[in-house]
Amino acid sequence: MESLHLLEAHEIVAMLKAGSVSPLQLIDVVEQRISATEALVHASPITCFDRAREKAWEIMRNCGEKSRGFLHGLPILIKDTHAVAGVRFTEGSLLYAERVSDASAALVEQLEANGAIIVGKTNVPEFCAGSQSFNSIFPTTVSPWDLRTTSGGSSGGSAAALASYQCWLATGTDLGGSVRQPAAHCGVVGFRVSPGRTPANGFGPLLGLHSISGPMARSVRDVALFLDAMESNVGWEHLEPHSSSEETFEAAAILGASQGIEGLGLKVGFSTVGCHYSAELEALCRKAAWLLNNHQEPLVVGDDLVDFPLAQQTFKALRAEQLAEKYGELLDPATRALVKPELQWNILQGQRPDSHRQAEIARGDLKQLQSQVLEMFKLLDILCVPATIDAAFDAEVRYPSKLNDQSFPNYLGQLLPTATVSVLLCPALALPCGILEDGRPVALQLVAPYGADALLLRAAAALEQRLALPKGCEVPRRGTVELRTEGPRSALEAAQHHGISIGFP
Repeated sequence: MESLHLLEAHEIVAMLKAGSVSPLQLIDVVEQRISATEALVHASPITCFDRAREKAWEIMRNCGEKSRGFLHGLPILIKDTHAVAGVRFTEGSLLYAERVSDASAALVEQLEANGAIIVGKTNVPEFCAGSQSFNSIFPTTVSPWDLRTTSGGSSGGSAAALASYQCWLATGTDLGGSVRQPAAHCGVVGFRVSPGRTPANGFGPLLGLHSISGPMARSVRDVALFLDAMESNVGWEHLEPHSSSEETFEAAAILGASQGIEGLGLKVGFSTVGCHYSAELEALCRKAAWLLNNHQEPLVVGDDLVDFPLAQQTFKALRAEQLAEKYGELLDPATRALVKPELQWNILQGQRPDSHRQAEIARGDLKQLQSQVLEMFKLLDILCVPATIDAAFDAEVRYPSKLNDQSFPNYLGQLLPTATVSVLLCPALALPCGILEDGRPVALQLVAPYGADALLLRAAAALEQRLALPKGCEVPRRGTVELRTEGPRSALEAAQHHGISIGFP
């Protein structure tokens, strides 16, 4: 029992199937791990152990293996962006600090139907806006690799919980990198799957900018197992091709590890997508891409193949439109003071007189980008892109205003490596690819053609096996290297940086 938290999810599921451990015992393990680490990482501020034990008894009374689904009674954590019936649901906002859900989100229902037992919810930034998991309700979530640094956002709570071995699986959501960047900062695996692969709340047609629910875990095989349990096209207008009936996503990951890089024989490309990275981070990412390409230099993918500056412009226009439509009413005088300035600025961008026209242009640009991406994947199987500009930054800074001599005019700047990829509408997986000399992990994005999620898992599993990196940080630690992150440390400084001339309490 003492070491169960160190096992991988698929190993625990095998034990559940064999009857050598019970869901109730596993809930006890999670409760003990959260008790031991939560005061340090602040990853899982909402727990529901009584509810979890009730669900465990239900599962244990029903002994039919099919009814237990892929997860067979495995405890998991849910990002606090999805409603869980009877559980607190804040979305990181003071406006909803005490809200309790009456019903569960489609994703939660899907997971519980597949044998998941929800034990708690993980921390997020306010309405998931930003790459730092801080809000006005709970303490800021940090990375166990260096407790002075951010866990990333907006799935930072999930990433930190996994990295500190609080649980085996946790959900995330990803619009501009909210699964991939936290995974990078915490040394775990995060998968933004193909649009249409997992349940959504009515995001409509494929051609658009989507927030996608994705699996997070400490290994590629566990992410694949979790995707098997998550897969559903509920909420989508188009039908994402289902994985082969002969092969689960977990089977794809197992096959990739078995075949290895040589057996896969992939054609690999590498791109900076126009961003400038720290030298040590970029070197580790390039080496990993070289390994995946079987010790050959990957094809360099630049703006001549895909118009990455256009992709970044498209992301900003569509994100502003979405936030204005979804949260515009929050700028009402009665609630505006409770909304952080970064989100206010982004909403205002979507309320400008020309914003609708810019969004319409962006939707047209998406078609051009899709054509370019299709041509690119005629030349290669996997595109590699660094997941972050640098390793995890100082958690006392709301967001970096400057990194590697690049100045950012707003909080979105350091999201560009992942946000650019989001616009390509491809599955993208963040895989740990190295650890800096100061002990902070870094990650590489692996990107595949739309719908090729199984291929991507095979490639990631093969590379993961070759790299053989640690899978988490069981004992959270405090680093010693000097952190020189530049950026606002208060709401007032963030407002000034974004040109919002209003006061904050």
